[in-house]
Amino acid sequence: MKIPLEKRDFNRAILTDVLPYEVPFILTNEGFYKNLKSNASLRENRFLKSIFFSGEEVDTKPLVYRITKDSDSERSLYLIHPSVQIKICSLYKNYNQLITHLCTRSSFSLRYPSKIAHSYYSKEKKVMRNLTRNLKMKELALMAIMNLFMQAHFTNIEM
Repeated sequence: MKIPLEKRDFNRAILTDVLPYEVPFILTNEGFYKNLKSNASLRENRFLKSIFFSGEEVDTKPLVYRITKDSDSERSLYLIHPSVQIKICSLYKNYNQLITHLCTRSSFSLRYPSKIAHSYYSKEKKVMRNLTRNLKMKELALMAIMNLFMQAHFTNIEM
């Protein structure tokens, strides 16, 4: 089943590209993304506006989040500040064509961003049909999205 996505919604990177892969599923940016998308709540509140949209360079520190690596050790993950996450979205918006163009030129990558993702495919048709009855299509797409960029792979690798 093909689920359409907004191709020009670069804030999707908040959901897919700015958090480490290993964070628990309960730690998510969905609420932050919804607030960014509505744009009103963050820009109307003077305090939040000064944090996220001040326009000046502010030193931020990442939040250190520890996860269990194995029975004897832990791994530290660093969660970047939300204002920096917004800047990453701007970077993708301003340089997405350059990113995809330069990545296709490299002969060193086995997997690289080739274009902006515009849809998501799901194999589970019955589950998806049941979910679409209860959720709007855009909300469903948010839950299922994998990455802002579609990934390309080399088909033949010569040694």
